[in-house]
Amino acid sequence: MKAKAIALALVGGLALSLASVTPASAVTTVAPASEPAVATFGDAWMLELEVSATLNAEGGSYSPPINEASGTVDVFIEQVPGTFLDNLTVQSNGRVFVTQPPGQPLLAPGTYDLRAVFTPSSPETGLQTAQVRIPAAITITPLELTANISVVTDASAGMPRLTVALVGAGETELSALPPGVWNLSVREAAGSETLYSRQVLQTSALDPLVVELTDDLRPDVDHVLLAEFVPVAEYAAGVVVTGAGEIPFRTAPKGFGELLVSPIDVPVWALIVALVGLAAGVAGLVTALVVRARRAPRPVGATTEGDAADTAETTDVADIEELFGAPEEVEAPEPVAPAEAESGSDVSSNDDAEPDRDAEPDGDAEPCDETEPNDEAEPEGDAESESDAPIK
Repeated sequence: MKAKAIALALVGGLALSLASVTPASAVTTVAPASEPAVATFGDAWMLELEVSATLNAEGGSYSPPINEASGTVDVFIEQVPGTFLDNLTVQSNGRVFVTQPPGQPLLAPGTYDLRAVFTPSSPETGLQTAQVRIPAAITITPLELTANISVVTDASAGMPRLTVALVGAGETELSALPPGVWNLSVREAAGSETLYSRQVLQTSALDPLVVELTDDLRPDVDHVLLAEFVPVAEYAAGVVVTGAGEIPFRTAPKGFGELLVSPIDVPVWALIVALVGLAAGVAGLVTALVVRARRAPRPVGATTEGDAADTAETTDVADIEELFGAPEEVEAPEPVAPAEAESGSDVSSNDDAEPDRDAEPDGDAEPCDETEPNDEAEPEGDAESESDAPIK
């Protein structure tokens, strides 16, 4: 009996000892392990939590290790219905990282309170379900963008060209710049009628948006461009665009090519007078050219049957010569004397010709005998005798 009592006492003591160190008595907590997260709308943010357990036993307390096998964490945001994140894995040091889930809408600007719930993977872990309310855990600020808008109205560039670029703050990532639609409209500064309107989708903020406006705007006139950016629905609640609105610009004056083809308001009577004057000028020019062609000098020796008539028709053309100048005179070559006319009497018959004083006399030449008898001529006496002879 005594031995049996001793055995029962040992078993009871062992059971009490095991009960005092069982993990089921551990107190599990979830607490923030970092400062509250503050981020700009669309930027990445992260909040760090820590899961821990405390075991109270005889001889003191200790913290059992928490790792991936210990359990998972679900995160709820009081301002957002449903579960924000679920089944987050606990890291080897008991840390849990909370970030913006890719499948959830972006948190709009504001301050959010989080609640984290730890669920043990199994009862054998000895850990308890724990939850914690983390007030003011996340603060989201609006995404402020500046629209750099310029309108190029150089005549060489053709129609006015609009360049738009969205620019964020220095720490804003380009990937966070939202896509959206630009609503564009143009009117004259002195009027209210919309002359041009268009919607342009900007899918990427990495490259500036270049839009060619219309060429129907009046040249050299002040206009106003109204530009409004509307982000896609995912970004609409958290984006504020400044720098847009009404942008004044002045269209370029007409270029040289446009002036050539642009219509000119001319009265009909002025146009008729101009055409009649042009026709009269052309007719006068043609007449002058014909007269000049008839007065053109001809080569020496060239004659036509109408020379006399042409000379009579072109005698009175002093006014034509004043306009076009007198026709150039072509000197005719000196006529060559026939071989038979070598006598001095024939040469001296030209009263205008001057004697060649420098020429030396030819000593071999024989003097010309003007009274050289003609052997073939009959004597005058015979002729008279024939005339005095009586008619028989």
